Amino acid sequence: MDCDRPKELPILMWRPDPNRVTKMDKFRERVNNKFNLKLVLTCTTCITVIAEGREEVEKRTFRELADNVAVYAAAMKKMGIKEGDRVVGYIPNCCVTIEAMLGAASLGAVWSSTSPDFGVTGVLDRFTQIQPKLIFSVDAVRYNGKQHAHLDKLQKVVEGLPELEKVVIIPYVNKKEDIDISSIPKSLFLDDFLASGKDGETVPPLEFAPLPFNHPLYIMYSSGTTGPPKCMGTLIQHLKEHVIHGNMDRDDIMLYYTTYTISGKKVEVAVKRILAGEDIQQRGAYSNPESLDLYYHIPELQGNW
Repeated sequence: MDCDRPKELPILMWRPDPNRVTKMDKFRERVNNKFNLKLVLTCTTCITVIAEGREEVEKRTFRELADNVAVYAAAMKKMGIKEGDRVVGYIPNCCVTIEAMLGAASLGAVWSSTSPDFGVTGVLDRFTQIQPKLIFSVDAVRYNGKQHAHLDKLQKVVEGLPELEKVVIIPYVNKKEDIDISSIPKSLFLDDFLASGKDGETVPPLEFAPLPFNHPLYIMYSSGTTGPPKCMGTLIQHLKEHVIHGNMDRDDIMLYYTTYTISGKKVEVAVKRILAGEDIQQRGAYSNPESLDLYYHIPELQGNW
Protein backbone atom coordinates (compact mmCIF):
# COMPACT_ATOMS: atom_id res chain seq x y z
CA MET A 1 0.00 0.00 0.00
CA ASP A 2 1.44 3.35 -1.06
CA CYS A 3 2.06 5.88 1.68
CA ASP A 4 0.59 9.34 1.10
CA ARG A 5 2.31 10.84 4.12
CA PRO A 6 3.91 14.25 3.44
CA LYS A 7 7.64 14.62 3.86
CA GLU A 8 7.38 17.59 6.22
CA LEU A 9 4.84 18.94 8.67
CA PRO A 10 4.21 22.61 9.49
CA ILE A 11 5.41 24.18 12.72
CA LEU A 12 2.81 24.17 15.49
CA MET A 13 1.74 27.59 16.79
CA TRP A 14 0.51 27.51 20.39
CA ARG A 15 -2.40 29.61 21.50
CA PRO A 16 -1.37 32.54 23.75
CA ASP A 17 -3.24 33.97 26.75
CA PRO A 18 -6.95 33.07 26.27
CA ASN A 19 -7.96 36.33 27.95
CA ARG A 20 -6.31 38.34 25.18
CA VAL A 21 -8.16 37.60 21.94
CA THR A 22 -6.93 39.55 18.92
CA LYS A 23 -7.27 39.03 15.18
CA MET A 24 -3.87 37.32 15.25
CA ASP A 25 -5.06 35.00 18.02
CA LYS A 26 -8.06 33.97 15.91
CA PHE A 27 -5.76 33.37 12.97
CA ARG A 28 -3.52 31.20 15.15
CA GLU A 29 -6.51 29.16 16.29
CA ARG A 30 -7.38 28.42 12.67
CA VAL A 31 -3.77 27.48 11.97
CA ASN A 32 -3.69 25.21 15.03
CA ASN A 33 -6.87 23.43 13.93
CA LYS A 34 -5.51 22.88 10.41
CA PHE A 35 -2.21 21.67 11.88
CA ASN A 36 -3.96 19.14 14.10
CA LEU A 37 -5.96 17.79 11.17
CA LYS A 38 -2.77 17.60 9.12
CA LEU A 39 -1.05 15.77 11.96
CA VAL A 40 -3.67 13.08 12.47
CA LEU A 41 -3.82 12.50 8.73
CA THR A 42 -0.08 12.38 8.05
CA CYS A 43 -0.77 9.14 6.17
CA THR A 44 -4.39 8.20 5.62
CA THR A 45 -3.60 4.64 4.55
CA CYS A 46 -0.86 3.80 7.08
CA ILE A 47 -1.64 1.56 10.06
CA THR A 48 -1.27 3.54 13.29
CA VAL A 49 -2.72 1.15 15.92
CA ILE A 50 -2.75 -2.66 16.18
CA ALA A 51 -4.41 -4.15 19.27
CA GLU A 52 -4.73 -7.76 20.48
CA GLY A 53 -6.91 -9.05 23.28
CA ARG A 54 -10.10 -10.00 21.48
CA GLU A 55 -10.74 -12.91 19.15
CA GLU A 56 -9.27 -10.99 16.22
CA VAL A 57 -6.40 -8.52 16.03
CA GLU A 58 -7.74 -4.99 15.53
CA LYS A 59 -6.09 -2.44 13.26
CA ARG A 60 -6.69 1.25 12.60
CA THR A 61 -5.29 3.44 9.84
CA PHE A 62 -4.77 7.16 10.45
CA ARG A 63 -7.90 7.83 8.38
CA GLU A 64 -9.98 5.36 10.38
CA LEU A 65 -8.61 6.70 13.65
CA ALA A 66 -9.45 10.30 12.70
CA ASP A 67 -12.98 9.38 11.58
CA ASN A 68 -13.64 7.33 14.71
CA VAL A 69 -12.32 10.06 17.01
CA ALA A 70 -14.62 12.57 15.29
CA VAL A 71 -17.64 10.33 15.99
CA TYR A 72 -16.63 9.81 19.64
CA ALA A 73 -16.21 13.57 20.07
CA ALA A 74 -19.57 14.33 18.44
CA ALA A 75 -21.36 11.80 20.65
CA MET A 76 -19.71 13.22 23.77
CA LYS A 77 -20.57 16.76 22.74
CA LYS A 78 -24.19 15.82 22.14
CA MET A 79 -24.50 14.41 25.68
CA GLY A 80 -23.07 17.66 27.05
CA ILE A 81 -19.38 16.89 27.61
CA LYS A 82 -17.47 20.14 27.56
CA GLU A 83 -14.13 21.69 28.44
CA GLY A 84 -12.94 20.57 31.89
CA ASP A 85 -15.36 17.63 32.27
CA ARG A 86 -13.83 14.27 33.19
CA VAL A 87 -14.19 11.24 30.93
CA VAL A 88 -12.79 7.91 32.16
CA GLY A 89 -12.21 4.35 31.08
CA TYR A 90 -12.46 1.21 33.22
CA ILE A 91 -11.15 -0.52 30.20
CA PRO A 92 -8.53 -2.85 28.66
CA ASN A 93 -5.72 -1.92 26.31
CA CYS A 94 -7.69 -1.65 23.06
CA CYS A 95 -8.43 0.67 20.15
CA VAL A 96 -11.50 2.12 21.88
CA THR A 97 -9.29 3.44 24.68
CA ILE A 98 -7.20 5.51 22.27
CA GLU A 99 -10.25 6.72 20.34
CA ALA A 100 -12.23 7.71 23.45
CA MET A 101 -9.26 9.52 24.97
CA LEU A 102 -8.61 11.50 21.78
CA GLY A 103 -12.30 12.28 21.38
CA ALA A 104 -12.46 13.66 24.91
CA ALA A 105 -9.24 15.65 24.40
CA SER A 106 -10.56 17.28 21.23
CA LEU A 107 -13.38 18.82 23.30
CA GLY A 108 -11.10 19.95 26.12
CA ALA A 109 -12.35 17.22 28.47
CA VAL A 110 -9.88 15.51 30.82
CA TRP A 111 -9.19 11.78 30.52
CA SER A 112 -8.32 9.19 33.17
CA SER A 113 -8.36 5.39 33.20
CA THR A 114 -7.92 2.18 35.16
CA SER A 115 -7.75 -1.36 33.81
CA PRO A 116 -10.35 -4.10 34.45
CA ASP A 117 -8.03 -6.03 36.77
CA PHE A 118 -8.60 -3.30 39.37
CA GLY A 119 -11.09 -4.07 42.13
CA VAL A 120 -13.99 -1.80 42.99
CA THR A 121 -12.19 -0.10 45.88
CA GLY A 122 -9.10 0.64 43.81
CA VAL A 123 -11.19 2.24 41.07
CA LEU A 124 -13.33 4.31 43.43
CA ASP A 125 -10.25 5.47 45.36
CA ARG A 126 -9.22 7.17 42.13
CA PHE A 127 -12.39 8.14 40.29
CA THR A 128 -14.25 9.58 43.30
CA GLN A 129 -11.57 12.27 43.43
CA ILE A 130 -12.40 13.49 39.93
CA GLN A 131 -16.15 12.62 39.61
CA PRO A 132 -16.39 11.78 35.90
CA LYS A 133 -19.48 12.43 33.79
CA LEU A 134 -18.86 9.59 31.36
CA ILE A 135 -17.26 6.16 31.72
CA PHE A 136 -16.32 3.56 29.09
CA SER A 137 -16.06 -0.08 30.13
CA VAL A 138 -16.43 -3.66 28.87
CA ASP A 139 -18.65 -6.68 29.45
CA ALA A 140 -15.77 -9.04 30.26
CA VAL A 141 -12.09 -9.70 29.57
CA ARG A 142 -10.02 -12.75 28.70
CA TYR A 143 -6.82 -13.57 30.51
CA ASN A 144 -4.66 -16.67 30.24
CA GLY A 145 -7.33 -18.45 28.23
CA LYS A 146 -10.14 -17.76 30.70
CA GLN A 147 -13.06 -15.36 30.54
CA HIS A 148 -13.55 -13.01 33.51
CA ALA A 149 -16.90 -11.26 33.98
CA HIS A 150 -16.72 -7.52 34.56
CA LEU A 151 -20.26 -6.16 34.81
CA ASP A 152 -20.72 -6.90 38.54
CA LYS A 153 -17.66 -4.83 39.39
CA LEU A 154 -18.72 -2.10 36.99
CA GLN A 155 -22.17 -1.89 38.60
CA LYS A 156 -20.61 -1.22 42.02
CA VAL A 157 -18.24 1.37 40.56
CA VAL A 158 -21.11 3.17 38.84
CA GLU A 159 -23.14 3.21 42.07
CA GLY A 160 -20.18 4.91 43.78
CA LEU A 161 -19.94 7.72 41.20
CA PRO A 162 -23.08 9.86 41.61
CA GLU A 163 -22.13 12.45 38.99
CA LEU A 164 -21.94 9.91 36.15
CA GLU A 165 -24.37 10.73 33.36
CA LYS A 166 -23.63 7.84 30.99
CA VAL A 167 -22.03 4.40 31.12
CA VAL A 168 -20.90 3.11 27.73
CA ILE A 169 -20.51 -0.68 27.50
CA ILE A 170 -18.20 -2.19 24.88
CA PRO A 171 -19.06 -5.79 23.85
CA TYR A 172 -15.44 -6.82 24.25
CA VAL A 173 -15.75 -10.59 24.73
CA ASN A 174 -19.40 -11.49 24.12
CA LYS A 175 -21.83 -10.43 21.42
CA LYS A 176 -24.12 -7.51 22.18
CA GLU A 177 -27.26 -9.68 22.07
CA ASP A 178 -25.77 -11.98 24.73
CA ILE A 179 -25.00 -9.19 27.22
CA ASP A 180 -27.49 -8.01 29.84
CA ILE A 181 -26.71 -4.47 31.01
CA SER A 182 -30.07 -3.83 32.70
CA SER A 183 -28.40 -3.83 36.13
CA ILE A 184 -26.02 -1.01 35.16
CA PRO A 185 -27.62 2.41 35.74
CA LYS A 186 -27.48 4.93 32.87
CA SER A 187 -25.87 2.36 30.57
CA LEU A 188 -25.98 1.83 26.82
CA PHE A 189 -23.90 -0.05 24.29
CA LEU A 190 -21.03 1.56 22.41
CA ASP A 191 -22.70 1.46 18.99
CA ASP A 192 -25.82 3.15 20.36
CA PHE A 193 -23.71 5.85 21.97
CA LEU A 194 -21.72 6.49 18.78
CA ALA A 195 -24.89 6.56 16.67
CA SER A 196 -25.87 9.75 18.49
CA GLY A 197 -22.77 11.42 17.07
CA LYS A 198 -23.61 10.66 13.44
CA ASP A 199 -26.01 12.13 10.93
CA GLY A 200 -26.90 8.93 9.12
CA GLU A 201 -23.67 7.50 7.75
CA THR A 202 -21.98 10.90 7.51
CA VAL A 203 -18.83 11.26 9.61
CA PRO A 204 -18.85 14.59 11.49
CA PRO A 205 -15.92 16.99 11.04
CA LEU A 206 -13.02 16.52 13.45
CA GLU A 207 -12.54 19.78 15.32
CA PHE A 208 -10.34 20.80 18.23
CA ALA A 209 -11.23 23.13 21.09
CA PRO A 210 -8.78 26.07 21.17
CA LEU A 211 -7.19 25.76 24.60
CA PRO A 212 -4.31 27.39 26.47
CA PHE A 213 -1.03 25.51 26.69
CA ASN A 214 -1.53 24.65 30.37
CA HIS A 215 -5.00 23.11 29.97
CA PRO A 216 -5.10 19.63 31.63
CA LEU A 217 -5.15 16.69 29.23
CA TYR A 218 -5.30 13.70 31.58
CA ILE A 219 -5.20 12.72 35.25
CA MET A 220 -2.91 10.04 36.60
CA TYR A 221 -2.40 8.81 40.16
CA SER A 222 0.22 7.67 42.59
CA SER A 223 0.30 3.94 43.39
CA GLY A 224 -1.62 4.23 46.65
CA THR A 225 0.98 2.24 48.60
CA THR A 226 1.40 5.04 51.17
CA GLY A 227 -2.21 6.06 51.70
CA PRO A 228 -4.96 6.82 49.20
CA PRO A 229 -3.89 7.37 45.57
CA LYS A 230 -3.09 10.99 44.82
CA CYS A 231 -3.93 12.81 41.61
CA MET A 232 -0.79 13.87 39.78
CA GLY A 233 0.18 16.16 36.96
CA THR A 234 2.95 15.61 34.46
CA LEU A 235 5.18 17.73 32.29
CA ILE A 236 4.64 17.78 28.53
CA GLN A 237 7.60 15.51 28.14
CA HIS A 238 6.72 12.33 26.30
CA LEU A 239 6.95 13.59 22.74
CA LYS A 240 10.41 15.01 23.42
CA GLU A 241 11.53 11.78 25.08
CA HIS A 242 10.37 9.64 22.18
CA VAL A 243 11.54 11.79 19.29
CA ILE A 244 14.77 13.19 20.71
CA HIS A 245 15.94 10.82 23.44
CA GLY A 246 14.51 7.65 21.90
CA ASN A 247 15.31 8.68 18.32
CA MET A 248 11.89 7.40 17.23
CA ASP A 249 10.36 8.54 13.96
CA ARG A 250 7.35 7.84 11.77
CA ASP A 251 8.83 4.62 10.40
CA ASP A 252 9.32 3.02 13.84
CA ILE A 253 6.95 0.68 15.65
CA MET A 254 6.31 0.48 19.39
CA LEU A 255 5.16 -2.73 21.12
CA TYR A 256 3.11 -1.88 24.21
CA TYR A 257 2.74 -5.06 26.31
CA THR A 258 0.76 -3.94 29.35
CA THR A 259 -2.59 -2.56 30.52
CA TYR A 260 -3.90 0.97 30.90
CA THR A 261 -3.57 0.73 34.66
CA ILE A 262 -3.52 3.39 37.40
CA SER A 263 -3.54 6.40 35.12
CA GLY A 264 -3.97 7.90 31.73
CA LYS A 265 -0.21 7.88 31.38
CA LYS A 266 -0.16 4.72 29.28
CA VAL A 267 -2.77 6.19 26.94
CA GLU A 268 -0.80 9.42 26.81
CA VAL A 269 2.40 7.58 25.91
CA ALA A 270 0.60 5.83 23.07
CA VAL A 271 -0.97 9.07 21.85
CA LYS A 272 2.40 10.80 21.83
CA ARG A 273 3.71 7.94 19.72
CA ILE A 274 0.90 8.55 17.26
CA LEU A 275 1.83 12.24 17.19
CA ALA A 276 5.33 11.19 16.22
CA GLY A 277 3.81 9.23 13.35
CA GLU A 278 4.67 5.83 14.80
CA ASP A 279 2.66 2.61 14.79
CA ILE A 280 1.34 1.38 18.16
CA GLN A 281 1.26 -2.36 18.75
CA GLN A 282 -0.99 -2.75 21.82
CA ARG A 283 -0.89 -5.80 24.08
CA GLY A 284 -3.09 -5.88 27.11
CA ALA A 285 -4.28 -8.93 29.04
CA TYR A 286 -3.60 -11.67 26.54
CA SER A 287 -6.58 -13.85 25.67
CA ASN A 288 -4.71 -17.16 25.64
CA PRO A 289 -1.14 -18.39 26.17
CA GLU A 290 -0.59 -18.94 22.46
CA SER A 291 -1.33 -15.28 21.77
CA LEU A 292 2.06 -14.43 23.21
CA ASP A 293 3.35 -15.06 19.71
CA LEU A 294 1.60 -11.90 18.46
CA TYR A 295 5.08 -10.73 17.52
CA TYR A 296 5.23 -13.45 14.90
CA HIS A 297 1.69 -12.81 13.61
CA ILE A 298 2.47 -9.20 12.68
CA PRO A 299 5.33 -9.02 10.15
CA GLU A 300 5.67 -5.27 10.66
CA LEU A 301 6.78 -5.91 14.24
CA GLN A 302 9.71 -8.14 13.43
CA GLY A 303 12.97 -6.29 13.73
CA ASN A 304 11.27 -3.24 15.32
CA TRP A 305 11.43 -2.89 19.11
